[in-house]
Amino acid sequence: MSTTPVTSATGTTPAAADSSMPNGAFKADANTFMTLLVANMKYQDPMQPQDSTAFMQQISQMTMVQQLTTLADTATAGAKDQVQSTAVGLLGRTVTYKDSIGDSHTGLVQKVDVSSNTPTMTVDGIPGVDPASVTEVA
Repeated sequence: MSTTPVTSATGTTPAAADSSMPNGAFKADANTFMTLLVANMKYQDPMQPQDSTAFMQQISQMTMVQQLTTLADTATAGAKDQVQSTAVGLLGRTVTYKDSIGDSHTGLVQKVDVSSNTPTMTVDGIPGVDPASVTEVA
């Protein structure tokens, strides 16, 4: 049985490659699934309709993928929050950190900037210190 690629109303494939994802991977969402499901039902052979068990398995699989995606997003947000909390917890503490060259410096954490995706600290007037570079906390 040959298949024909399914296109959306805009003429593009519904699971188009996302340029932010590596190696042309794509992110399937609920809309992609519904588009594919409708196309599958529209083009199925009326003399050999899809087995209802297989249909339910597909729906279950898509639900599971959607839940895993939500879980991954939640875990990522939680990890970001944890890094920010850890950095804020260093305020007023003396830390030893390694700079980009690998030299160790010790100083007081005066400020934490959480405005970007990755928080940075100001240590003894030196801004942009990565909390991940901290090797010791006093």
